[in-house]
Amino acid sequence: MSHRRFIKRYKELYAKTPLIGNYGVGGEFRLILSNENGRVIQDTGWFKNLVTNTGLINFNGSGGYWVQAGHIGNSNTPPSFTDSTLLGWLASQASSQTWVQGPAAVAPNYEFYTTKSWRFAAGVGTGTIREVGINHTTTNIAMCIRALVSPEVVKAANQVLDVYYRFTIW
Repeated sequence: MSHRRFIKRYKELYAKTPLIGNYGVGGEFRLILSNENGRVIQDTGWFKNLVTNTGLINFNGSGGYWVQAGHIGNSNTPPSFTDSTLLGWLASQASSQTWVQGPAAVAPNYEFYTTKSWRFAAGVGTGTIREVGINHTTTNIAMCIRALVSPEVVKAANQVLDVYYRFTIW
């Protein structure tokens, strides 16, 4: 399903339901590179991502099944809604280091978020990391979320990379 068809179908289903206020969803990545002693070498800070057509089709409002495996790659091609893979895939990690839920949606901004992280151990995914993504499997297919890493991260064989993803509903 194309992005335009998804939006059209969404409007057909939900246009009759009046919503009061400003609601939305969003996601951000953060990469932290550490040396063998755990000392932080580089922290990218939080940066936005693109949800692909596959991600929009499978969206269930809670960060659902498609937020299972983290992927890293070395392509610097800008993300597109039609992407189904990381273009320069290097490695993936399915086991999550953390899954943290944010505070209850309270005033003044009524945000709720979850954060998930994946650790790429020493010797895994070495090289220049320029892209990051998420899907439901460790294979490089059906990518639901993709972003370019800026500034890029150069991971040596003896370093550890933690990839964080924060999904927010407001």
